[in-house]
Amino acid sequence: MLMLTMEEYINYGLSVLAEKLKEDEGYFYNKNSFLDIFKGLTRPKQEKDDESEEAPEPLD
Repeated sequence: MLMLTMEEYINYGLSVLAEKLKEDEGYFYNKNSFLDIFKGLTRPKQEKDDESEEAPEPLD
């Protein structure tokens, strides 16, 4: 069971890396590229919630 779970995590991670390489072949030459991937994987829901918030009313 543990081996299957680990294989699923590895396959998902490799598919994310492959997708980034398809988008931009030089993506991993950026020194923050892996940090950006990890941030995107750990906080995607928070970013979506931020986009859906309405702008506050101005204080006139």
